[in-house]
Amino acid sequence: MLKFQEAAVHVIGGDIRTTLDTMDQAFASHLRLAAEAVDAMRGSGMPVSQSQRLMTILHEGQSAGLAWRQNMQATIGLMQSFQRRSNQAETAAGCPEGWDDIGFFTTGSITSAEVARAATVEAS
Repeated sequence: MLKFQEAAVHVIGGDIRTTLDTMDQAFASHLRLAAEAVDAMRGSGMPVSQSQRLMTILHEGQSAGLAWRQNMQATIGLMQSFQRRSNQAETAAGCPEGWDDIGFFTTGSITSAEVARAATVEAS
């Protein structure tokens, strides 16, 4: 049986959540960068060979980010298997946050016309 300190299990669980969030932030930033680069490229007169090169490099960066995250997923699975075979098997290591608080498309805004339309639909 593996022997871990309970505090270490909690610290590692927190570090995993922080790491995943940081990875997701970096991936989202890269996606925004890619979109902005493509927007800037369009209509610029850039030769197709150069625009293709730029898009390929951006795509490879996104793929590398996904591969990095997939490796992290495998690492988490391995660490979970260690915990299950340890004296801390019953310790809650800090499961991922629930889906209840996830807000998709949080950068959007609702216009006053949409609010009025929603109120009309609810009243019917």
